[in-house]
Amino acid sequence: MDKRELLIGVPRVPTVLTLIIALISIAVTASCSWAQETKVNIMPETLQPGQVNLIEINSPQCRMKPGEFCNATLSFQHHSIPLKEIAPGRFLGFLPVALNERPGVSYIEVHLAGADYRSVVRKPVVIKPKKYREQHLKVSKKMVDLSKKRLEQVLSDQKAVRQVCKGRIKDILWESPFIWPVDDPVITSPFGLRRFFNGKPRSPHSGLDLKAREGTPIKSMNNGIVTLVRDCYLSGNTVAIDHGGGLVTLYAHLSKVNVTEGEKINTGAIIGLAGSTGRVTGPHLHWGVSIAGIRVDPKGFMAAASRKP
Repeated sequence: MDKRELLIGVPRVPTVLTLIIALISIAVTASCSWAQETKVNIMPETLQPGQVNLIEINSPQCRMKPGEFCNATLSFQHHSIPLKEIAPGRFLGFLPVALNERPGVSYIEVHLAGADYRSVVRKPVVIKPKKYREQHLKVSKKMVDLSKKRLEQVLSDQKAVRQVCKGRIKDILWESPFIWPVDDPVITSPFGLRRFFNGKPRSPHSGLDLKAREGTPIKSMNNGIVTLVRDCYLSGNTVAIDHGGGLVTLYAHLSKVNVTEGEKINTGAIIGLAGSTGRVTGPHLHWGVSIAGIRVDPKGFMAAASRKP
């Protein structure tokens, strides 16, 4: 009998290289299968500079093994933002677009991680241009032409605010719904205005101003931890609240502060009273929202937060 006939039906012993290639193929196939099953929904679909979009992730693979953890993280323009799991395999979060972001096509990545699997879903997004108005204000000359000492104070204030706006609390503390910091809000100066003080250009308005009489109670937008209480030269008495996962809110020009750094507060807690401290033309609340250090339109944030996925 021919030796070749004796080998028929006898399985060959695979080489180590063959086994490695086979295992890699299986892993890639599984990862690609998971990515194809994962649904990424962005609301609204179009992005604009300074605005916020709600993002929803549905991943059936995260529901396959009850009790096992699954994390989802959003990556966009070198920023990493954790998403909140609201049900097994279902995540929600906020996609911020910087005010200076250029229009065009970009990409987001959603990183999914379970006990024994990893996957990355990449999705193209379209950023359309958005125009913001100009605002010309008259203030005291000393508030514009700063002395060396005052300039050092302003730079120190700005550095402290930038640091807390990056977010220090990794765990997501916020829960739906979100609330405005004042009742019946009236916007007196919107986000993104290119501001001129006594004819001199300054940075665009990084928050929005809300109508508030002296002494009006100011409420926290959501659960969080107070990470900054500071008397700033320009923004007056300022409070920052870290809501976790990169979401931070700022409340400025307060006449009185009722909280301390490190204090844990709940949605609706009275953090202080409206006032006219700092560089202002009258009493009001300056309210800012930051996601992963990106300043966004608070009104746009509230619109995104109120969307039903």
